[in-house]
Amino acid sequence: MSDTALSEFDTYRLNKPESRIPQDSTVQTDAASEFIVRVTRAWVGALNARREHGAAKDLHKNVDIWNRSFCTVGGIPASRAWDMFLACLCRKSERQIMLGCACCGKISEDELTILLSLLHLREGRAQDAFDLYKQWLKPDDARVALSCAIEFFDQLSRYGAYVNRSILAALMDDSYRSRRQMH
Repeated sequence: MSDTALSEFDTYRLNKPESRIPQDSTVQTDAASEFIVRVTRAWVGALNARREHGAAKDLHKNVDIWNRSFCTVGGIPASRAWDMFLACLCRKSERQIMLGCACCGKISEDELTILLSLLHLREGRAQDAFDLYKQWLKPDDARVALSCAIEFFDQLSRYGAYVNRSILAALMDDSYRSRRQMH
């Protein structure tokens, strides 16, 4: 297979009219970015709790965060797509994906990369998102991750939730701390 990211189906999904971002977004872009980071950390927290003996409380807490978040934005299709995306990253990554500190809300480089990949999808630059995934994954696995990310992006965009370039710049600032503690 080539190093090209998009299949014809993925190209269609990114370019269909209903996946374009509405100008009057119903979800603030900083809230969308924090939503993505929060559910990503909850997914990893649930995974880690399952591995630790006697961590049922942590497992329940993280699954609750996941479920409540997706009840608000994206629903089951977004939940399923993001679960598949994260599972691909965790199982197939050639290096460990680092998350930011849950107590202070600081965003890690890997979390920024994930958000940047979603910004690329918003801007119609799927090849750039694919290239970002290749820093963790082999091309075939990066293609699977891209397909999952496109589905996630499509589901969130129905709610007007998307990553904004100005918010991404603010997240990169060393002094940035989340408005919410993400734990």
